[in-house]
Amino acid sequence: MEDSKAKFEAANSDIEVKPDSWQFELKSFYAKAAGGQLPTVYKTNFTEAPQIIASGYSSDLTAALEKYKLADKFNKNIMRLVSKDGKVFAFPYAAYAFGMAYNVDLMEQAGLMDADGTPKQPKDWSEVAEFAVQIKEATGKPGIAFPTASNFGGWVFMPVAWSYGVSFMEQDSDGKWKATFDTPEAVEALQYIKDLKWKYDVLTADPTAEDWASGFQQLGTGAAAMYIAANDAVAQPTQVNGLPTDKLAMGAIPAGPNGDQYSLTGGTPYMFSK
Repeated sequence: MEDSKAKFEAANSDIEVKPDSWQFELKSFYAKAAGGQLPTVYKTNFTEAPQIIASGYSSDLTAALEKYKLADKFNKNIMRLVSKDGKVFAFPYAAYAFGMAYNVDLMEQAGLMDADGTPKQPKDWSEVAEFAVQIKEATGKPGIAFPTASNFGGWVFMPVAWSYGVSFMEQDSDGKWKATFDTPEAVEALQYIKDLKWKYDVLTADPTAEDWASGFQQLGTGAAAMYIAANDAVAQPTQVNGLPTDKLAMGAIPAGPNGDQYSLTGGTPYMFSK
């Protein structure tokens, strides 16, 4: 960050960058915003962007993006999250969508490679279980890591449940939201996760003690072959855990029993105080 600051100031002699130690946090954000105390540039989450835009606490960047010929450089689905009435109010800094990550060595050992040299991609969750069994039988290693500690289980479970037909919440006619996941479809999706452990025996030793980082460690060190992962975190199995980049593959997230396919997206935009 200091290096970026020095380069920016060298190229823009009329601007001095003053660091602010505040990090985005909902409890303090709206008080700071109302008091005119927001940093000029701040990072937030895509989930918060619509409310911040509606509250009027972010600048319209449309003209600047057009001036620097950046307006058409972004994924349109991401831009929807930071736009209102055809105008853009945030600069996407990082974004992800869940897919499936593969340890290529273990997939090769299990005979799960396509002719083009890439791992076969399971079309649905049932096939994920089949692949995982084949991997376990061929290599002795868990076919898939599915950590659940530190809120990770619910986060990763959502696209699985969506693909089974689960609607987590619905809005009443009076505008109030209610939880709607107490359904047979949710039970079926949970039963699938349970079966990975107790029917197929293809999970790592204790998913309840493993989190996001340890899942990548399992993948990166060859302790597991598949992992539901986001594309913004490829450095975890490679740079952090030593997996050669040509031994990591990523593909689409599998579909549910009826062919429904859902991913979960998120990320970080920069917003600019008015």
